[in-house]
Amino acid sequence: MLLSGIPKKVMNLFRNKYLGKSGVKDGLYNILAFGIYIGMTQIVIMPFIARISKSDENFSAIIIFITIFNMLCIAVGDELGNTRMVLYTKYKEKKLSGDFHPALALLLISFAVILLVTGLIVDIPPSDIATYCFIGALGITRYFAMSSFRLERRFFHIFIVSLAYCIGSLPGIWAALRYGFFLAPFASGEAAAVLAVLYFRLQDKDRLINMTVTEEFRPSVKKYGQLGTVSLMTNLIIYLDRLIIYPLLGAAPMAVYYSASAMSKILGMINNPVASYALSVISKKDDSSGPKITGMLFRLIFPLLAVTAAFSAVLTYAAVLLLYPQYFDSAIVLIIPVSLASALSIVSYLVRTVIIRFYSIRKFLYANVVYVIVFLISILIFSYLWGITGFAWAVCLSRGVQFAVYLRLMKPGTTK
Repeated sequence: MLLSGIPKKVMNLFRNKYLGKSGVKDGLYNILAFGIYIGMTQIVIMPFIARISKSDENFSAIIIFITIFNMLCIAVGDELGNTRMVLYTKYKEKKLSGDFHPALALLLISFAVILLVTGLIVDIPPSDIATYCFIGALGITRYFAMSSFRLERRFFHIFIVSLAYCIGSLPGIWAALRYGFFLAPFASGEAAAVLAVLYFRLQDKDRLINMTVTEEFRPSVKKYGQLGTVSLMTNLIIYLDRLIIYPLLGAAPMAVYYSASAMSKILGMINNPVASYALSVISKKDDSSGPKITGMLFRLIFPLLAVTAAFSAVLTYAAVLLLYPQYFDSAIVLIIPVSLASALSIVSYLVRTVIIRFYSIRKFLYANVVYVIVFLISILIFSYLWGITGFAWAVCLSRGVQFAVYLRLMKPGTTK
């Protein structure tokens, strides 16, 4: 009994002493949490693996795994949590509770079955399949838990979970160096993070697991299907450059483009918790608030676009110069299109948050179909004509089309 209170006392001391006695705004906790997570994965783990992997093939395999991992975690875990936030008011009005933990269990089982079948078809070793399932299931669970904590306004817990990931990944880094198991940092980090989630849930047993299935289960799963499909499509495009640039243009252009776009993608990843925090706030607003929030967004969106583009350009230039000097001469021509694409992606994701709360999900899905078509056509044509520079401008063009269509969806009179 005496020892059981120590972790809570330690966390309270950390929060009060190092994060200010008056408290820190929820948004800052959220950004800080994802900032340390992104810093650990993108600035520490990935460069470390690049140095010890000893071959471009090994490092490319890690990049592809992490790319697919991020897409699935966001599309499955994060979007299921976002669905819960979007439907929060509806469940509260009907005094219902449940549905989302059963949905998570169903999705995890489906994920494991699909991965197993795919692995057997393409002849992936069983040990690798088990590793992918383990890391994937932990990551999906962590992303869903983050959304649950946002809904409950428990942003300090989100920070602690991310801190647990960073600390937990350190033994994995040692294992990667000692035994050549390059996925170890991600496996140990995810395991530590999920253990932190379980610790918090065990502190309030009424919120641990709710496997109740209500009358709203099917409509909620349908809503998730729409949001999850859109998320998978948009994240596929976000990360598609990493998947197709090598077969399309070769290894050297891939390295140049990766060096130029690494920092902009980090900005995009940081944007996710900002948008999720915004969704956690507006999810508790009634539908009549839609026009007012939309009007405020329209007043802010273009100044935000300009500031974000300028900041992205400066950060990209500095990152290439300091982190990838060997590619600087080749990457300098990519800074403008990469920065513009990054800014358009960030503001579009914020607009997306308002759309999925107050506007037609079906039209939103159609809008992303248009985006995918424009991206695929432009990237093939521009890459053929102008190589890696054309590739970068094609990404920028598709982002501009996406942004314009999103704004069109928010025209007056189209709220739910």
